[in-house]
Amino acid sequence: RCMTKCGAYWAIVQMLQQPQVTPSLREEIVGAIRFSVVGNDQNRTALGEAGIVRALVNVITPGVWEGNERAKEEAAAALRIACDGSEQNSAEMLKCSGINALMNLMATTPSPAAREESVAAVANACGMFRPNLEFIGAEGRRMLGDMSVSKDLSAEGRLFAKTVLIQIEQKEGTKSKLV
Repeated sequence: RCMTKCGAYWAIVQMLQQPQVTPSLREEIVGAIRFSVVGNDQNRTALGEAGIVRALVNVITPGVWEGNERAKEEAAAALRIACDGSEQNSAEMLKCSGINALMNLMATTPSPAAREESVAAVANACGMFRPNLEFIGAEGRRMLGDMSVSKDLSAEGRLFAKTVLIQIEQKEGTKSKLV
């Protein structure tokens, strides 16, 4: 409860935006964000209102605020949870190029766990806010197709990849080859 009442999320955004934050501290901050929203709808809503969705996207995007591999995995997991059932947070993903960042992470990370969290976050964000599907191009579709049959992902991860592909096909009015 305190995360919403005491302004903790706003303070966390300010900390994440400091370039001098060490990689290990950035990882810890992102992990705390992730666990603060698990099963807490009030915190999930407050997270979006405080600008944490954008801050998490910055952690997985190459640049000044980029995190290490573990921080990127934690950020993708936090985005997965934040977008699950939240149209507001999913719409914020569109505003801050979150889908592009997650698709890039899927393509570049050596971590199967980060790939799995990324595809789940994309599925949740696209499921709650369909305009996000526009940011998955032909290369992204190929990658999701490969992921939907990959033995490197869990059955749940493969299902998330298939879900996004089916959503794209439904949007375009094409018949799914996956069902």
